[in-house]
Amino acid sequence: MPEILAPCGGKEEFFFAINSKCDAVFLGLSDFSARKNAENFTCENIAYYIAYAHAFSVKVYVCVNTLVKDSELEKFYEIVKACYLSGADAFIVQDVFLGKRLKKAFPNIVLHLSTQAGVNNLYGAKLALSYGFSRVVLARETSAEQIKEISKIIETEVFVHGALCSSFSGHCYASSFIGGNSGNRGLCRQPCRKKYSYSFNNKKCYALSLSDLCLADKVNELVSLGVSSFKIEGRMRSPEYVATSVRLYKKAINGEDFSKELSLAKKTYNRGDFTKGYTFSEDKKLLSTQIQGHLGEFVEKVAKFKGDKILLYKSYLKDCGFKILRNGEEVGNGKTLEDGNLLSYFGDVKIGDFIYLTKDTSLYEKLNVKRQIPLEISAEFFAGSRGKLTCNGVTVETEDILDSAKSSEIDYATVFDNLQRTDIYPYTVEKLNFSGSGAFLQKSKLNSLRKNLYEKLFYKTDKSFPLGDKSYFFKAEIKEDTKNKLAVITTAFLGDYSDKITDYIYSPEEYSKENLDEFLKQSKSFKCKKYLYLPAFLSDVEISKMLDISKGFDGYYVDSNYGVELKNKTDKEIFLGIETNLFNTLAVSEIQSSNIENYALSKELSYKELNTLSGFKFILGSIKIMSLVYCPNERNCNNCKVKNLETLTDYSGREFLVRRYKTSACRFEIFNESPLVSKKQFDKQIIDLSGFDKDFAKKLLDDYFNFGLEFIAKNYKHTNGNLLKGVL
Repeated sequence: MPEILAPCGGKEEFFFAINSKCDAVFLGLSDFSARKNAENFTCENIAYYIAYAHAFSVKVYVCVNTLVKDSELEKFYEIVKACYLSGADAFIVQDVFLGKRLKKAFPNIVLHLSTQAGVNNLYGAKLALSYGFSRVVLARETSAEQIKEISKIIETEVFVHGALCSSFSGHCYASSFIGGNSGNRGLCRQPCRKKYSYSFNNKKCYALSLSDLCLADKVNELVSLGVSSFKIEGRMRSPEYVATSVRLYKKAINGEDFSKELSLAKKTYNRGDFTKGYTFSEDKKLLSTQIQGHLGEFVEKVAKFKGDKILLYKSYLKDCGFKILRNGEEVGNGKTLEDGNLLSYFGDVKIGDFIYLTKDTSLYEKLNVKRQIPLEISAEFFAGSRGKLTCNGVTVETEDILDSAKSSEIDYATVFDNLQRTDIYPYTVEKLNFSGSGAFLQKSKLNSLRKNLYEKLFYKTDKSFPLGDKSYFFKAEIKEDTKNKLAVITTAFLGDYSDKITDYIYSPEEYSKENLDEFLKQSKSFKCKKYLYLPAFLSDVEISKMLDISKGFDGYYVDSNYGVELKNKTDKEIFLGIETNLFNTLAVSEIQSSNIENYALSKELSYKELNTLSGFKFILGSIKIMSLVYCPNERNCNNCKVKNLETLTDYSGREFLVRRYKTSACRFEIFNESPLVSKKQFDKQIIDLSGFDKDFAKKLLDDYFNFGLEFIAKNYKHTNGNLLKGVL
């Protein structure tokens, strides 16, 4: 059966997960964790928590799942080393290109590729295998058909519960460009949870906020697909949430009635009354446009007031929290001030409004049931011999020979009572086999003996953690290409600039043979190379179709690391795109060793960081901040009013262009309100015009060639993006 994998943002959540009998936990340290604002763990205490989990046969996966800068590689290595030597069962890593180096540095390390790597097809899965990963944490958008195929070649970990990101995994830059902190660096500010309005309906709502995922009633289907691990999202959520989620999926996997556990899960955290997400086809509950945060569970309607309070049918403990809704929108909230059925509230509440319980204060104690490991210990205390304690093959002895007792000798009751003090260890003494006669032992020495036994039992391991070649991890031979190159991404034929452009990248509004043939016809006289843009999210079927209908192109610009593996499928050139997120020298070195000549660097790097890396730099144009696999019009195809270009307006009036394109279905891209303009030129540059209409794109390109970047900076509203400061 698949394992149940629980989130642990901190110590309390960790213990609730273990006590709820999960099979594995995932957690992070303060650095290189995609949940940097969680409590997290440290190099100093991680060994204790790993040993504690192992005492209950629970595995520990350590998240080092953010992008790593060159300046941080030494620290990254040391953190992995500390956790590896502490017995971590696996490491969840975002940068696939670090895999081979980690395997060489830590020979027995187990690697899982993070969902931030955006694996949703066989190409991405095969790449993970080739770089030493034994498991992929699949993108939440992966279809059932793809999960089945990928599970045949590598372990798959699938999200079954918790928050859903609006953008495709690893391809969200909204926080970085709107909020200043990068989601790829563990500091997402969640701008997708704010209010927006689309131009196609002008409805002000939580237009980008997705409901929480719940696949408890789909576990059998997931098992049949070959899934290895059921992952519960939520390292920023409460211990009660962790416990109820684990219990929910244990019941579901065992084929038991889980209605009670589902009710508890709704109370602990539930955005949008749950959705089935993407795997089993996008449903009508995917978007939670009216309620952004925790909805809770419906308990009753407002029927009666008593003074300035609501009279509830049921009684609740003090400080239980509630939301009050009318027509799906929040109109009030409140809590019980004392045990009973009076609810103190704020807001405009009326008879008939719906009351949802968002915090049940009774749950903490109910769920906080500590697991203990029963021990049978043998004790030997004879005068003239060393005192001994033995348990589960571990024996500890006193340093000195025991003296004869002059008054009180050590006995069964003394030893048994002493052994009950298990301190930080999850033990309870169920049976003591005592033998001894006439011996004296000081209390302090018995205490020391007990502590020594429990420590050796607790940290006992039969695993080996050899260290390999550290120098190989850091070794990177970068070849510098001194040729000047300019790549331009566009959604339409803009005219013949091929004497100035070396690489023309076509990102069509629809991936049809007719459309691609028309572009090739228009650009027949081009002297430059022509690449077809392949988005990050593509199924294997879609990729096969695109390869089939694009034979006239020189190559493919692939906005994901699956492009490295795609190179083995085609004799055409591969250009790795900006959203491959190449972030450090090691990744660039791996790309070059894959014989990929053209590749772009991350748009989250600063000038200083870019200068140390070889590759194409993004200097001008539209900044894609989100890639949506779902439809903002909720797949209302029969009454679709969405144009190819729309706008999204935020709470402060900023407008973001939304572009629709079609593969096998409609997909959407959201672009920053202001284009990027660099103040520096590089030898290899990218201009992205895909987020503009054709007229604006042509004007911007003309102005660039005729007047240069300085002119554009003076005459266009723009941003420097991350070029000046990079991201934290």
